[in-house]
Amino acid sequence: MKRNKLILAFCLAGCLLSTAIYAQDSLQHKNSIPPLRNEVSILFGHIFSTTDVFYVNDTSFQKSNTESYSPKLGLGYKYHFKKSAIRTKVGIQYWDNSYDNNTNLDHTKGNCSIGSIGYEISHIFGRLTMFYGADIFVRSLKTTGTYTTIQLSDISQLKCSIKSIGINPFIGFAYFFTKNISVSSELFFSFSESMVKKDILYANSQSNSQKDNHQNFDYSPPYNISLNMHF
Repeated sequence: MKRNKLILAFCLAGCLLSTAIYAQDSLQHKNSIPPLRNEVSILFGHIFSTTDVFYVNDTSFQKSNTESYSPKLGLGYKYHFKKSAIRTKVGIQYWDNSYDNNTNLDHTKGNCSIGSIGYEISHIFGRLTMFYGADIFVRSLKTTGTYTTIQLSDISQLKCSIKSIGINPFIGFAYFFTKNISVSSELFFSFSESMVKKDILYANSQSNSQKDNHQNFDYSPPYNISLNMHF
């Protein structure tokens, strides 16, 4: 009799243990978000930036990162595999800014566009995903700046064209609210080759053209947010 009770107790304990393990596995599976194949993103860059894109003096642009500038709005797409993805992004921005200090009047207008394609590896931790990889990108920036000395009515003009190609290693994190909606942010570095052309028209009607090719290194802190839709 005691032997039968002991066997029954072991069987009951085994059933309870199996139920607990199954429940834990089910909970972990429920809380984890397996990647769907397609991901479309709306990209918001430089979300904490409050400065103008560019302003000018009589000979140069007063913005140190003109060659690494990226648009503030873009679209992205990823095609996911089990633990990796192929990704592509496009972005474009226009600007028309003026600055007046009662002595000089600066006016700039232009546009910047960028396109990239890359590859990433991902690690899933429940609803949080860490990903890293690299993008190959091309970027085009064109801007025109007019510098006016108000008292003398002197006007100088600077036209600048920058074409860049390079690579962006990156690391980022994504948080899934549901299996279809997530937000993400990235930290990336930029290594690029830039071709810069400047046409300067001085106030005395003299002109000057400059061309320069050089390498550029920059990094972007995670001041960007992507709203992602998965399907």
